[in-house]
Amino acid sequence: MLLALPASRPWRERLRAQRHIRPHVNPLHRRFTAPPLAPAVAAFARAQPLHVDLGCGKGHFCAELAEACPALNVLGLEIREPLAREAQRLARHTANLRFLSGSANACAASAVDALVSGGGGAYLHSVSVQFPDPWPKRRHRKRRIVQPRLVAELVERLPAEGFVFLQSDVEEVALEMRAAFLSCASLCETSLDEEGVASVWNEEEVRWLDERQRPFGEIKTERERQAARRGLPIFRTLLIHKSRGNVESGG
Repeated sequence: MLLALPASRPWRERLRAQRHIRPHVNPLHRRFTAPPLAPAVAAFARAQPLHVDLGCGKGHFCAELAEACPALNVLGLEIREPLAREAQRLARHTANLRFLSGSANACAASAVDALVSGGGGAYLHSVSVQFPDPWPKRRHRKRRIVQPRLVAELVERLPAEGFVFLQSDVEEVALEMRAAFLSCASLCETSLDEEGVASVWNEEEVRWLDERQRPFGEIKTERERQAARRGLPIFRTLLIHKSRGNVESGG
């Protein structure tokens, strides 16, 4: 089920603390691949659907989403520890918001399992990967956040009608992410009309979503706002988990 959201709130004004942070962090460094892969993440007060934003940066998007949707738990995962730590400190009064520092490929699945293990309405509802580091050099492609194992682990945990939202201002990266997730037979590409109703199209046809078809209304990442101000193209796609019957029938 997609999200019905109210207008965005200026939550990001509470996340203005600035510091010098390294723009690139190698996720394959042994620091991120040797146990323990990530610190434990505190359980949410309420058992409710979970959205995970991979590579959340300063956490503006996660914070606004959590505030706009109190019936949704939100986890932001960021490899740069100073950013995740500062965002968590500033978000300590938001009961349905958590930030975790670590490599998505190393700890996203285990973090999701820990947060939904209690059941009672807690499950992975949706995932977003927004403007990830493009790592443009060919020898660095393995450092990109969307890798086959991560895709398989996340899709395995998504229920029917759970969704994955991807966007980038680098078309090559967007195409690569799209192809990686569409390699899973249980996902299909979709778009939203003005009423929020989803329609599926042929995955062989690449059609990027426009701004009005985003599943999060006016809630945007800082990078998305910057790209819009500069008039840069943004390549977006939305993929929904099919029901088991549709997967088995190939529909």
